[in-house]
Amino acid sequence: MSNTQLVKMASWPGLIDKYVGRNQKGSRILLKMFDLKFPVVLVRLSKAQREEAKSLLQPGDILLEDNCSLPFGQVTNRLAGSRWAHAAFYIGDGTVVDIGTKPSVSKVPLEQFLKTTDLAICRPRYKTREDLASVISFLRRNLGRPFNKSFDLNRTDSFYCAQLISSKLAQMPNPIELRTSTLFGHTVMVSGAVENSREISRVWMARHCTFTRIACHCPTFISMIAGAWLGNRLGIVGSVCGAAAGLAMIVKITNHFAEDKMAAYHL
Repeated sequence: MSNTQLVKMASWPGLIDKYVGRNQKGSRILLKMFDLKFPVVLVRLSKAQREEAKSLLQPGDILLEDNCSLPFGQVTNRLAGSRWAHAAFYIGDGTVVDIGTKPSVSKVPLEQFLKTTDLAICRPRYKTREDLASVISFLRRNLGRPFNKSFDLNRTDSFYCAQLISSKLAQMPNPIELRTSTLFGHTVMVSGAVENSREISRVWMARHCTFTRIACHCPTFISMIAGAWLGNRLGIVGSVCGAAAGLAMIVKITNHFAEDKMAAYHL
């Protein structure tokens, strides 16, 4: 995105206003923190899985994504009741329309979007060709719209990913309504609402079990343990500082060499 996963926290009333709207320095710091990628092993979609997904995709399909290398976003979406952190729309010809990979509604190569760890393909039950045509037209009209930092579902001049999905489905001649969620007293639309709709079918999914999703972070755990061991001579404080230094080092290295800098303007 490459502003980032702070926006996943926007469902917390006042957070965006406080740190994005009024305090630009604080905004930059928090956005950078929530965009941090953590190293993961053995959880990326395999080439075979990516090819299978591409063979099944049809124009009009919705892609649900969850990336273990972006744990801050995952935690926030779990609090909102969604097991998926992001959603985008496939329009065909290897192209995804997304708000999140970039800070505005944009076309993104499918191959780039598939550089993740967990993915599902969902297919709305379009009743007529006009329904699908209206969705494509809606997305094209809104290309370039900025990210909705306020997370106000009534705004039509900006979007976040789940809001874009729900808006395009709601404006069809035969609309599909997605159910909203409530988090800390704030009404939000989450990506998981797509999966919970009776008018949308899941046609494919690649998702890891909880144990694998935790174990995939072993490079981070090892780095923190090594740092704590090295700092052990200075006592508990030294161990804590060493673990923190190990964490900072592995995250810095990961983000320096990251090739698929998927930011996280999700929800």
